[in-house]
Amino acid sequence: MEVSAIISNWEKSGKNSIASFSLTPHYSNLFDDTEVGLDYIYEKIGVSKDTLINTENRFVIEKMRSIDDLFGETAKLLEQYIIKHILCESSFEDVVLEYSFVTSKVEHLYDEILNIMGQIKNEFEGESDE
Repeated sequence: MEVSAIISNWEKSGKNSIASFSLTPHYSNLFDDTEVGLDYIYEKIGVSKDTLINTENRFVIEKMRSIDDLFGETAKLLEQYIIKHILCESSFEDVVLEYSFVTSKVEHLYDEILNIMGQIKNEFEGESDE
């Protein structure tokens, strides 16, 4: 690689690149289990991935959208933390304090997601009773 290309890469990925930093393409990463992937979600809901994909139940579809929105909200929260406290200058104390807040917020969002999964599970169980 030529020195000019190296310097160009530095300039593209330096401080000026912070404005374009995004976790959006990785928004479900936090919820993707290392060992079982996203399968634990289907297990929590109590149905197969195919059942979810093929459902026409409006309630389930709306709840799946809600989960997806919460995944996105989590990614945005972390993105803002990284930009403000990791990529930009921030005191160690601010990094730690904000990390504690962000962790708490992520845990709350995860609890919301689990709650919605329970609602979806109840909906499918109600369908099977009919």
